[in-house]
Amino acid sequence: MVCTTPPGSIASFNKLQALFSTRFMAYKEERKTSMHLGRIQQGKDDSLRSYVKRFNLEAGQIPDLHDGISFDNFFRGLKKGSFKFDLVKKSVRTMTEVLDEAEAFIHAIEICSVSKDGKAGEATDSSGKKEKSDRKVSRVNGTWALSKEHDTNSPGQKRGRPQEREYFEYSTDLVTILVDVGTRFDLEWPFPMKSPAENRDPMMYCQFHEDIGHDTKDCRSLKRSLDGLDSKGHLKNYLQRSTHGTGKIQYKKNKSPVSAADGNHNEGGFVAVISGGPAAGGPTMRGQKDYARRLGQVMLSGKSPTDPFPRIEICESDGGRVATPHDDPLVVEIKISNMRVKRILIDTGSSSDIMSMDCLSRLAHDPKTIESIHYPIIGFGGSIIHPGGVIILPVRIGGRNDGRKMGVDFLIVKDLTAYNVILGRPTLNKIKAVVVTHLMLLKYVCDDGAIGNIHGDQQQARDCYLTTLNPSAWRKDPTGTKGKRKYEEEPTTANEIILVKLEKSG
Repeated sequence: MVCTTPPGSIASFNKLQALFSTRFMAYKEERKTSMHLGRIQQGKDDSLRSYVKRFNLEAGQIPDLHDGISFDNFFRGLKKGSFKFDLVKKSVRTMTEVLDEAEAFIHAIEICSVSKDGKAGEATDSSGKKEKSDRKVSRVNGTWALSKEHDTNSPGQKRGRPQEREYFEYSTDLVTILVDVGTRFDLEWPFPMKSPAENRDPMMYCQFHEDIGHDTKDCRSLKRSLDGLDSKGHLKNYLQRSTHGTGKIQYKKNKSPVSAADGNHNEGGFVAVISGGPAAGGPTMRGQKDYARRLGQVMLSGKSPTDPFPRIEICESDGGRVATPHDDPLVVEIKISNMRVKRILIDTGSSSDIMSMDCLSRLAHDPKTIESIHYPIIGFGGSIIHPGGVIILPVRIGGRNDGRKMGVDFLIVKDLTAYNVILGRPTLNKIKAVVVTHLMLLKYVCDDGAIGNIHGDQQQARDCYLTTLNPSAWRKDPTGTKGKRKYEEEPTTANEIILVKLEKSG
């Protein structure tokens, strides 16, 4: 390289430094700033994993990068889709939270995109879109539906009822299938019901539409959505099967959608628990999906809020007087409102705290505080019960000075057969209860942090069990007041009354 600098023209080191820097400026490594992050954009066909990798590579070359600036550029570079929507919905504000959410989202996509034969299936990327066969289209009112391009409707036609489409016959009712698959698959969510709410039957509630007007088991939109999953082979366990003399299993199909007049002709039974109510994400499918998704994020990240739990010891002497061996349920007595109420079933399988209308009528309460609700609870065998409302009542578990006081949301139902109240998981989890049915014992955390004990009433447990097996027993009344259950109010103090339900067999 020929030097063109005249001899004696450099008078100082600073002059030499300036000339040197100017001469070799083209070879100088560029110092990157936060403005370079603005160039990182997620393309239309870019996966979330690719975008995160490119962004982190660029951000790692910027010294002293502020977390807020990094987050703003990351969010602006994301394309519109379900991942970006989730970040806004969950109020994510830091890059650490963003990367945790991205890791969980990518992991879920990769797991759900693998089909049974091991091939990549319908992976949903951060834009919320699938393959052409399952494409989400947004509506003006913000609800979502899945357009099926393999339907008989052409892409240019409006979404409507298919002219000729295979409909499957199921071995169980639609409510059971919806509860099972609603959080695991992307269902074809329905458009909102068009008829005015005041013209619909408020006693009928559809879990799929999340609105009143008809029962879930009669919902045609749900039937079509489940048929869409069936066409992909996702619900084979729920299909009725027949061999037609060929020895080969075939799935029954028909060409007509389910009718509201058809009812539920399924005679197959199953074992279920009481489900529904405010627990586990609430009564809506969206809330239940968010509830399930939060657990998945905790399992992936290994992080969850800590909730201290005291040391609880249990031994045989805690059981008190219990006739063994036994298979009796745990039935206890607690203070509700102004009375001590007996025949309270401790049920860890119930997602709600439930009270009979008869029991509530005996307690001090303000009827104006009863809030109406439009969602049902699902009982044993899939039976659907529409509560009369929900009310918050003061409850004291244990003694006056060593108990636990709280307000409990009770769903009000017309009848609980043998029981006045069912205490489910919401209250049991709140008091950090430990249930030992062998000892007829309930241990819980008192208001002062001590451990309290409640012993079950074994005799009442057996009476309730026998009454449950023969519901007509408590309706028999030899005194002539047919159809009315008898209550005996026995005052123990000025403010405490025991509420006892009496059954007579003769």
